[in-house]
Amino acid sequence: MIEQLKKYKYNILSFLIFIGLLLFFIPNEERRYLQPDIHLIESNSNSIAFWVLGIIVILLLVFGLRKITKAMDVLYFILGLSIFSISLFFIFQTIFLSATLCLNTLSNNKTIDKTYIAIDVDRNNNNLLLWDFHSERSIQADQLLQTTGYKNINATDTVIVSFYKGLFGFNFDPEIKDIKNKIAEINLLAIWTEKNKDYGNKYFNNQY
Repeated sequence: MIEQLKKYKYNILSFLIFIGLLLFFIPNEERRYLQPDIHLIESNSNSIAFWVLGIIVILLLVFGLRKITKAMDVLYFILGLSIFSISLFFIFQTIFLSATLCLNTLSNNKTIDKTYIAIDVDRNNNNLLLWDFHSERSIQADQLLQTTGYKNINATDTVIVSFYKGLFGFNFDPEIKDIKNKIAEINLLAIWTEKNKDYGNKYFNNQY
């Protein structure tokens, strides 16, 4: 048993590192970002993983098919390469996402402020829903309830959030900078209400 472990120690170590990235590192790093930035990072890292994998697959096809003469062997080779590519893409996706999340936070010299409207605040369930004017959609921002100043947030408040501008341009480490209580106009929520009619009607009936 010990001899087997020694023989495959690098495989086991690689597997443990991969699991650590997937289950611990990535979730912890993602808490430093709001939803829109996470989606952008995932989209970019997936694109990089796809292109890197594509180059590898093309090279394997070119060199592999040159040595294969039988049609059945070609079919087996392509099938095996397809399974290998899917597994490799999942590995690359995890590695590139981890690297992007980590490297982006290496630069924190510049800060940026963004303005949101608090749509729903539920402190008991640690739930905070904000309206993002830029993307015109609601975003989940529960991690902001862990920052200073969150106790003063109420629905319809204007919330100014400060971020660090990351190395790759993605905002991270959001923190509430200021709260303007009860000054949000109803028409600022009209777009959100239109897109979420059931919740919006219930919300306004309760508030007004």
